[in-house]
Amino acid sequence: MRTEWYQRVMWKALRTLRTRTWVNDYNISASFHQPIPEPPFVLVGNHAHKLDPYFAGSLIAGPVIHYMANIDGVPPLQQRLAHLVAAYPKKKGVPDFEAVKRTFSLIRSGSAV
Repeated sequence: MRTEWYQRVMWKALRTLRTRTWVNDYNISASFHQPIPEPPFVLVGNHAHKLDPYFAGSLIAGPVIHYMANIDGVPPLQQRLAHLVAAYPKKKGVPDFEAVKRTFSLIRSGSAV
């Protein structure tokens, strides 16, 4: 698996159009103790807001980060559009081996997760 061209375009558009607004509206910032590594790497975050993946992705200039996301209870249109921002589904509250296999596949292919 690899990052598709349209995923890079979507993240570039989000970074260009939304980052400044999100920084101002939600008072977010990014500070790094070390430079962002070259992929593959795994980014683990404490998920506190539904927009956290977008916040992190817009503040990290560099590779597209593939996000494992719970899409249960998300409107169908949003479920279909999740792939545009490199999100892939996981089931909530139960072991989801397909999501784990996809994560390992992404890492093996050199992607950031």
